Parts: sequence; C-alpha cells; structure tokens
Amino acid sequence: MAFIGTLRNKLTKFVVGFVFVAMAAFIIGSDLFTPGQNSLFGGQDNVVGTIGGKEITLEDFQSASLEIENNYAMSLQRRPTETEMPGVRNQAWDLLVARNTVIPEYVKVGIEVGEDELFDMIQGKNIEPGIKSSFRDSLGNFDRGQLNQFLMNMKSVPKGHPSRAQWDVFQSNLAPSRERLKYEYLLLKTNYVTQAEAEREYHAQTDAAEVKYLYVPFYAISDSVVKVSDADLKNYYNKNQEKYKSEQTRSLSYITVPVVASAADSVAIKKGLQDLVQGFTTTTEDSLFALNNSSTENAFKTYNVSNLPENFSNRLDELKPGAVLGPFLEGGSYKLVKMVKISTDTASYVKASNILITWDDPSDAGKKKAKDKARQVLNEIKGGASFAAKAFEHNNDATKNKGGDLGWFTKGSMVKPFEKAAFTATRTGLVNDIIETTYGYHIIDVTGT
Repeated sequence: MAFIGTLRNKLTKFVVGFVFVAMAAFIIGSDLFTPGQNSLFGGQDNVVGTIGGKEITLEDFQSASLEIENNYAMSLQRRPTETEMPGVRNQAWDLLVARNTVIPEYVKVGIEVGEDELFDMIQGKNIEPGIKSSFRDSLGNFDRGQLNQFLMNMKSVPKGHPSRAQWDVFQSNLAPSRERLKYEYLLLKTNYVTQAEAEREYHAQTDAAEVKYLYVPFYAISDSVVKVSDADLKNYYNKNQEKYKSEQTRSLSYITVPVVASAADSVAIKKGLQDLVQGFTTTTEDSLFALNNSSTENAFKTYNVSNLPENFSNRLDELKPGAVLGPFLEGGSYKLVKMVKISTDTASYVKASNILITWDDPSDAGKKKAKDKARQVLNEIKGGASFAAKAFEHNNDATKNKGGDLGWFTKGSMVKPFEKAAFTATRTGLVNDIIETTYGYHIIDVTGT
C-alpha cells in the first residue's frame, strides 16, 4: 500500500497488468449459420446467394463473417454477442457485395490511396474526422499535441497488444473508406443533365392537356346483364397468365429454445473458477494459463491510475504482484484476476475540476468584467459554496453535469497556464487564485495527485 501511495504522491503513472481467467455465466443459443444438419443452409446446395453474377458459397459468407468478427474483437476487445451477430452478418454480406461489385470498379477507373495520402489523413493537414473527434481538449477543440503523443506512444507498443490491434484495424479501414468516397464523388461529378432531358422534364412539369372521357362505374351495370362463361374465363386466363405468376414459397415452422444458465449452472461455474485459484497463483505462465482456461480471448489488460476499475481501486491493499482476486461477477461473466506487476514511467498525472468564466468580448473592459466575476465565484467557493454547483451554473461544456471534473490528465494535454497551476500544486484543494488562458479565467480544484 505504501508503494502505491508513493507512486501517486510522485505523480508517476501507476500501471497494473492483469491476467484474466473468465468463464461466461450466461450461455447463448447455437448459431443457425453453422454447417450441418441443423443449419438453415444444410443439404447439397452450398450456394447462399449471387452477387454481380457470382455465386457466393456458405464458406465465402462464413469467411467474411469471421473477418468482421475478428475486426470487432480487436476493436472492442471482446467477441460480438448473439444479439450483435445479425449486424455482423449484415456487414459480412455488405463486404462481399463491395468486393464483388464496387471494388472492381475502383480498379477500372484507377482509384487508389497512396502512402502520402494516408499520412495526410492521420497527421497531415486533412486529418480524418474520426481521428479529430478522438483527440480533443477540455473545451472540445482538436488537440494535435494529444494526437502526436498517441502516435509516438503507439510506435513502442508491440504488435498483437490490444491497443495496437485496435489502432491497426482502424488504419486498415482508412484507405477503403477514402476509395469509396472518391468513387462516389466521381459519380456525382460525372453525372449531368442534357438539354433534351431538361426540356422533357420542363414540359412534363408545365404542359397541360384537356381530356374528355365518359365514366361508367362497374356498379352501374347489373350482374344479371353480363353473362360470363367458363370459356370466357379460360380465355382471359390464357391471355393474362403473366399476371398470375408468383415466386415459389415455402412454409416453415420452427421453435426456438433459449439456453440460459440456471442458478446451479452459475454456482458450478463459480466453483470451477475457485478450483483454479491455486493453479493460477502458482503458475509462472500467467498468460498461457489464462488463455487455456478462459472462454474469452481478452486475457490481459493494462491500467494506469486514471482508469482503474472500481473492483480494484477500492482494494488497493490487495494489489500486489502475484495476488489472485476473485472469483467475482462482472459483465455477465465470473472472473479470476491475477495482478502481474506494478511499474512506473515518466508520465505525470493529476486530476482536477475546472470552472471557466469566459468574456463576452476581448476588449480590456470585457476581460475585466469576466475577471471580476471569476474572482467573485472563487471567493464564494472559499466561503463555503459548492464547487460542483458553481461548475453547473457557469460551465457550458461536457463537464457541466460532472461538477467540472476533468478526470486524470497528463502533461501536454492542457494549455500551459492551466497545466502549470495544476501540476505545481503541492497538495489537493482549491488553487488560491484564478488562472487566465486564451479561453478565459479558470477556477481550479486539484482533486488528485
């Protein structure tokens, strides 16, 4: 405990590696797309559809589904649930449609995305919107410094690590999405209306014609007046057979049996994990042990002081290398957790809350008015007013409903005057004076070091 406290007091990064052994507490029903007698696609016909004249086999579809599932797992660090699988299958079919119809058109017209363009999308002048939205400062503006720091850190992350896998999947999708965008713009720019088409549309919209007709409703003629023979009906049918054609249909009756764990099942799973505690404690091959005994592939996670799960942040005394915690229920699964190591790096963290008073205009008079207001709010807080209540009253960003809480942040992620005030604080608590930045006047409460 003293070691962890020292880490926090020195503003060092607290990194905890956890190896998980997890067993699902709730069992999901079987997949109807699995080959075999129970498959909807069972039997001799292995073709599930046709795209662009090409027959798509069940193996083609399953391969595309597995590809989407793997990308999903690398991005979210978990396999898709049964309720998410229909969406995965739809994406797999869309992927096959793109590969067999759209992508060949890219090749025909010479559409491609080169290395220079990819660089520009990631860290150049035209950064992809999805990246911009992920790196924002406390005021919601794009922060290039955060992005550059992330890219530098990612260079040292080994391939196969969850965070590296997520980034690699994201990068691999940049070029295809840009190619699709280029192709769509090409279609838009090459589409035009000829003069003849414009004239025809104009006449269709403006020309008028007068028509005289005689309307005799069918009910005006008595049924007894018209005699329809069987020969008339047969003759009509023979002349209009196309109108009566319909697609072949099948009636299918089936039942679904949801497979869920009973209380006895959950107890058995929990006991199974309890039986693993001794082996998990003594093994020297933590990752291998976890993978061999888990029902999930995500067997290792790294945390820092800013994002420790609640299960562990309240049990810091037990977080010692080699300690095994659990089993406990989390996210529908029973888990055993083994703490691998505690390490430090050079990154410093601090946690703070912020109240921002902005000026209506940048003139000296406007700034003075905002400064006086900020000092008044600061004095009210020093006099006993609630910091969170004042943040709700004055803040206009996402921290409004969180009492101004900015969470944990590292050096380089805030504007300099704000960062200096937060990181030079010798203790937690309210910073004695307001801080001026380009955004306005800040009242800072340091809540964690």
